[in-house]
Amino acid sequence: MNLKRKNGFPPGISLADYALKDYIPELEEKIKFIMETTEESPKNTTLYKRVPMPIFDNKEEEGYYHREEIRRCVEGHNGMSGKMYFWFNYCKIKSPTGKIYPEYRVADQEWFDLLDSAEKSHKYGIICVKRRRAGFSWKEAADSLHDVSFNSYYNVGMNSKSEKDSIELFSKVRFLYDNLPQFLRATSTAHNTKSGMHFSYRQKDALGNIVTKGNQSEIIVVAPTPSAYEGLMLQKWVADEAGKVQHLSQLWAYTEPCLMQETARVGCPILFGTAGEIAKEGRDFKELWDNSAVHNLHRFFFAGWMGIFVDGFGNDMKEESVRWIFYERYKRRNIDPKKLNDFIQQYPLTIEEAFSMSNGAGVGNLMNINKQISSLRENPPLKVRGRFKWNNVGDGVIWVPDSAGECIVYKQPNKDLQNGYISGCDPADHDDVTDEASDLSMFIASRQDGLSEPEIVFEYTARPKKLNHYYEQAAMALIYYGNAKMLIENNRYRMISYFEDNNYKSLLSPAPQGIIRRFFTSRINNIGVRMTDSVKEYMEGLIDEYTDDYCDLIPSLTLLEEFIKYKSVNTDRVMAFGVMLMNLREVSKRKVYNSGTKKSILPSFKYIKGANGKIKRV
Repeated sequence: MNLKRKNGFPPGISLADYALKDYIPELEEKIKFIMETTEESPKNTTLYKRVPMPIFDNKEEEGYYHREEIRRCVEGHNGMSGKMYFWFNYCKIKSPTGKIYPEYRVADQEWFDLLDSAEKSHKYGIICVKRRRAGFSWKEAADSLHDVSFNSYYNVGMNSKSEKDSIELFSKVRFLYDNLPQFLRATSTAHNTKSGMHFSYRQKDALGNIVTKGNQSEIIVVAPTPSAYEGLMLQKWVADEAGKVQHLSQLWAYTEPCLMQETARVGCPILFGTAGEIAKEGRDFKELWDNSAVHNLHRFFFAGWMGIFVDGFGNDMKEESVRWIFYERYKRRNIDPKKLNDFIQQYPLTIEEAFSMSNGAGVGNLMNINKQISSLRENPPLKVRGRFKWNNVGDGVIWVPDSAGECIVYKQPNKDLQNGYISGCDPADHDDVTDEASDLSMFIASRQDGLSEPEIVFEYTARPKKLNHYYEQAAMALIYYGNAKMLIENNRYRMISYFEDNNYKSLLSPAPQGIIRRFFTSRINNIGVRMTDSVKEYMEGLIDEYTDDYCDLIPSLTLLEEFIKYKSVNTDRVMAFGVMLMNLREVSKRKVYNSGTKKSILPSFKYIKGANGKIKRV
């Protein structure tokens, strides 16, 4: 490998820190890709310094200063929003060395500017996916304290992923409040608890009546149960670690009305956190992210490179930060994959990495899979939905495009090829359309031939009320693709029986001999493959290999997403794809023939519908 020595790490960091002597070209290409395909933060040219606390000659000067600082905290000053001014100048946070003020960061200003804009819209909220340990709990504690300090009758609901964590989040609000200068501390009542603060006080009026004074705003802290805020009126809802909140979708359904005035949203929901585990708690968080427009939520991705290394003006040193992340990943490449994925989630460079699994689930090259997911979302593949029907005036089957169809053609068959396609299927045995039921899934792929690579050309995943309908469509799909042979998981036998009873048995592949020799000592059924733990492990290895080499050829977004969820939920597409790869491996030594030159070598047969309506091979 030719290595070119460079120097481009942040001050105080060198390549020696990575146990590497030179830059690695492959990593530099990845760095270049991230730099070219991700957005840049705004550039700041103002050198911000924290406002000093002056010594006053008299009460008038002190009063003027206090009023001006309050104005700046509300309206902003010198390019900073009011929230950012409050955060930078007056919020002391805890650190291992004690109390500190936050440094100025352009990334923080972006966040507070977005908060300010969302609140003023009285329509939009924010959903934020962030790298870990980015200080967002402190920033949202400051944001909430700012709102109740400078607004009247303003109610903020706060929760984290558990009751304990919710109280810990609120403790940050209390810490910030206790360390504000006296003139910025809105008066709060004595009945404040570990789960809330009410910014008011009581006194007697001229008639001796007890009246409530102050801005009468309130922070309410709750455990993240679905009905935690039911019946309350909120101007803001803050959900910390939302990717780890159980039943987040139910919590959203109960809480959103608290932010509404009749049919209009007037309050501002703020949900942020790392993704957690997509297949468990994080699934609801990802659904909100994916459908943010429906939920009136602005997306904000706080990428792994943001806020790590900054220059003297608080601007992100993006290239240096991205380089640090890739080289740290490189150092971890041979350790436990879970630990590597944990690091990737801690410093994600794309939104797909932030949502990647870290709980041992998933199969395949997750880096390539996430990259292909991003690619397909930006450039959806060409595909046609439809269904098959028998050709009543001739032989064979006809493809009928239909936007409501569940069959998906990515590439039409090459009619000149014989033995050019193979298939794999994950079947089902019972007529059942409940949510818990597995789908039936099959894929057809072209075989590798010369320079052409093996790739998916057809997909059919469905759960019809009657399984025979699926079986019939599957058979017609195989015929349409040149009588492609399908390997089927034979743990469930109903689909095999249907094919045998309807003269489709020749479309089924026998048990792969390589698998029989490797994993079975006794004679087994000669049709299909039995999915034992050993066979499944072999299948997973094939998926790993394919996604290493050909992931960019996979056109199915739903299949890619199922790779990430594998082992944690039903992933019928993954099983069908894996069985197809077994079939592909088994037939890889057989040649693909062009019908124009090799007809005499191959058996010639076709399917037609007889006068009695029965299908027969001729």
